[in-house]
Amino acid sequence: MANTLKFGNGEWYGKKDTILAYNSENNNYKPLPFDFSRGSTPTGSKATTINKDGLIETVGNNVPRIDYKDDSKGALLLEPTRSNNITYSDLQSQGVWYPSPSWTVSDNSQISPKGILDASSLTENLTNGYHSGYYQPAINNGYTGSYTISCFAKYNGRNIALSPKSATERTIFDLQNGSINQLGGGGVTAKIENYGSGWYRCSVTCSFSNENVNFEHLLANNNSLQYQGDGFSGIYIYGCQAEEGSYPTSYIPTQGGVVTRLKEEINNQNNLMSGLNDMAMFLDYELPNGNSISFRNQFGFRNNSNGNFYVIQFPNSNTHEFRYTGIAGVNVDMTPSISEQDYGLKRKLLFTKTGTTLKVFCNGVQVSTVTNASATTFNPNSQILNFGANYDIEMNVNNFKLYNNGFTDQEAIALTTI
Repeated sequence: MANTLKFGNGEWYGKKDTILAYNSENNNYKPLPFDFSRGSTPTGSKATTINKDGLIETVGNNVPRIDYKDDSKGALLLEPTRSNNITYSDLQSQGVWYPSPSWTVSDNSQISPKGILDASSLTENLTNGYHSGYYQPAINNGYTGSYTISCFAKYNGRNIALSPKSATERTIFDLQNGSINQLGGGGVTAKIENYGSGWYRCSVTCSFSNENVNFEHLLANNNSLQYQGDGFSGIYIYGCQAEEGSYPTSYIPTQGGVVTRLKEEINNQNNLMSGLNDMAMFLDYELPNGNSISFRNQFGFRNNSNGNFYVIQFPNSNTHEFRYTGIAGVNVDMTPSISEQDYGLKRKLLFTKTGTTLKVFCNGVQVSTVTNASATTFNPNSQILNFGANYDIEMNVNNFKLYNNGFTDQEAIALTTI
């Protein structure tokens, strides 16, 4: 069973504007560069990833990001355009914050998830009451939509609570055990992620309807937000972020102004596959938490006029459209439901074509099949591997393979089983 293209699964080679695929037949990288782009903005497009040492690393414009968080093989990180509206993401002493006189701030006092001394400490004083900070992001008042706030926090005697709106939405995070102790109300969603060395990234997402967005963080004595301070307990904090969207994206550092990270695109205009009767496309990927119904991606091949295509299309997080147009120009569409409830956010998908029969497998289960006489030879005149050109990409790509043959059901199940 021959791979015509092997992209990922620990075999990554990327540089500015380009990322290469690996050819397992002769054990080297194919001389078929994939064009990669993540443009710049007037404020500077700062993008970060987690390197092999588990530390946050900033990469330049148009440099592919291979993220190694929780995965020693790495994943190609592809994200939509997002802005961090916290103008000083790391320096808690800056005047954009409005703390009550209830804690002492010390910048550059702790090793951050970046591996350098640039995290701040918040130490409570002897006040009997709230120990909190408040910030209103630089967006229009009366915001409507989903908004997410996040920060990296580390235990120093206290937990942390976050809220994007008001007291109702306050969520308390346990910084000793890496758990959510108390989820806020009002339909908020929350997430805590372990970044090692005692650091956790805590995030809260909330829906707004013509309301103001606030970034509030509070010290918590276990689950108590109002208590008598002792003068020495607190937290370490780093990388505060406030972004429009239904889930947190990778950290965007700021140093005095709003910074936007533009969306990523990857494509290849070489003629990788043509004139094939049997073929298959495999994708191992993971979705971010909290995708909205507008979530949409495309992977596959087509020509510039869309006359021939072989594409996996994601209209939302629960539905996958597998579209094939053969040389006869007649569409063969399958729209299987692959729900988060049934398959989770990590999925291995295989779209296989043997003769005129097309099948879809997900996580070891056949989810769709169709036989159509129009599904003959695949023969586009100008093939493009299209990641994000038509729609924003919102996923981590662990492994992507193309085959110049079909699969038996047993082979397909074995390849897609997690």
